[in-house]
Amino acid sequence: METLLLRKYEVDEIAEAFKEGKVIAIPTDTVFGLGCAYDELPAMERIKDIKHRDRNKPLPMMCNGLAMIEEVAYVNETAKRVIERFTPGALTVVLQKKEHISDALTNGKTTIAIRVPDNTLLLDVITKLAKPILMTSANMASEPNMDAYRDVYAKFSGQVDVLVMENAAGKTASTIVDLSDGIKILREGPISLDEIREVL
Repeated sequence: METLLLRKYEVDEIAEAFKEGKVIAIPTDTVFGLGCAYDELPAMERIKDIKHRDRNKPLPMMCNGLAMIEEVAYVNETAKRVIERFTPGALTVVLQKKEHISDALTNGKTTIAIRVPDNTLLLDVITKLAKPILMTSANMASEPNMDAYRDVYAKFSGQVDVLVMENAAGKTASTIVDLSDGIKILREGPISLDEIREVL
């Protein structure tokens, strides 16, 4: 399989690739990612295969704002305040998913991890799609994150359908905080627990 190379300004082509169920390597505001449309379950499984990810480990979701998050998850007042303060940005929130979101998407879990990226390309793509995308870091499971598209190409060329030739903006993955029942940091990142607590 030949990987199609696109530039960040080719938003229509990138959005169409997501719409067609492709697996796409794309830069984010944190690290480089592998993504697909949220309702393309075969593509989701391909991503897990490509990076040797645990099949029981769900892929995080990316939305373009609070309104889209509320379409897929229950947002309590605490979560709303955190989302409004730290998104778009390097914060992933874990929330109770709504019933229409497939259990296959979350591997049977009742919660889902969601982020709003501080990245114009991704926000434009999600807006054009009018639905969320799934995104995980573009690296083999247990290997370091990557930020340079040339490194991602060297690792995943011929395995992903599309690669966007632009470096990611950072080297550190997002903070993950579980807001589904209280406040619990699941992964340390650019945003600290103290910063989150200050908002509350």
